[in-house]
Amino acid sequence: MPGSPTAATASTSRSALARAPTAADLRAALLTAADLPAGYSAQPVSDSGPGDSSLSGCPALTSDPAGVSDQAAVNLTGPGSSLSVSETLMQLTVKDAAKAMASYAAMPASCGSFTGVVDTFPVAFSTAPLAVTAWGDQSTAVRITGNVLAVHVLIYTDVVAVRHGGTLIVVMVVGLTPDTGFTGQIAGKAYAKVAARW
Repeated sequence: MPGSPTAATASTSRSALARAPTAADLRAALLTAADLPAGYSAQPVSDSGPGDSSLSGCPALTSDPAGVSDQAAVNLTGPGSSLSVSETLMQLTVKDAAKAMASYAAMPASCGSFTGVVDTFPVAFSTAPLAVTAWGDQSTAVRITGNVLAVHVLIYTDVVAVRHGGTLIVVMVVGLTPDTGFTGQIAGKAYAKVAARW
């Protein structure tokens, strides 16, 4: 929103970086364990799209959008049954980033239902829109509910995608108990860290 502290910070920081962010810039802007509740630890992951193999039935989450020039990713895991958090930052042109956002926004239709495998167990996934605070130039969010058919256990994956200029911020929160408030809080922190740098 024009005039808001968040918008002002983003505008000021964008003018401070006179080039496209590099992989090093993206890595420096990732969430860290200090951004999450006590007990979380961060582990770098391979830069291969925001999702994992269990979500291969939803291409938007398991393949890079067209035009990615650099990216960085991290996984953050908490103790016990804590929600796990992963973040992927991808740099594109503004035009390509906007096209990628359209793919993320279409996930409730394009990935409405699909199947996958988690720890050798077949899982039936369904995707629905998720209402969280809007961030950046564009943002969209979904909740993917996975039913582990053999044991009738539900796994929830919240996905929030935010565009800041040509930077895509994709945050995924996974756990056995969904927490929309936590997802929105973490996505907000992820956006703020990027907007503070460019």
